[in-house]
Amino acid sequence: MMRFNVAKRISILVIAPLIIILVLFFYSLKQFNTIDSGVERVYDDNIVPMLSLKSIIDSVNNITSNINKVDNGLSVPDESLDAIELSNKTILNEWNTYLEGELSKEEQAIAAEV
Repeated sequence: MMRFNVAKRISILVIAPLIIILVLFFYSLKQFNTIDSGVERVYDDNIVPMLSLKSIIDSVNNITSNINKVDNGLSVPDESLDAIELSNKTILNEWNTYLEGELSKEEQAIAAEV
């Protein structure tokens, strides 16, 4: 049998756990990168399109609100017209952004109807 002196035994007891810790550390970093890319994909595929649709809905509500304000005499027609034109531009920009994203076949069919 091999006999190790005290210095070799202590160095083995220090180095072996350090190697294990380093291996676990780098494995954890790799897994965190995988998780991060998955979260980023979910955000890009789900949250960004919903934000575009929400902006479209907000713009439609703004148009409706401005029409009602003019109808009830609460706003000057020229100011409301400017706000409506801005909302129309926002709707077109956000709709194009939505269509540029990756859509499922069902979403593409619904978007084609609009």
